[in-house]
Amino acid sequence: MSRKKIDRTETGLKVHDINAKGMGVAKNEEGAVFFIKNVVPGDVVDVRVYKKRRGIF
Repeated sequence: MSRKKIDRTETGLKVHDINAKGMGVAKNEEGAVFFIKNVVPGDVVDVRVYKKRRGIF
């Protein structure tokens, strides 16, 4: 069974850290973690979520 495709936006995410692969790590108010390419810690970004991983939502 494949995962459901999602298409939503998250606004105002603050990038807190960088992971081992060089992607930014951000959390929303609910505690969900997002990995974002081409950002640095301290950035505040709006992102479009398109891929769901296991254990999230």
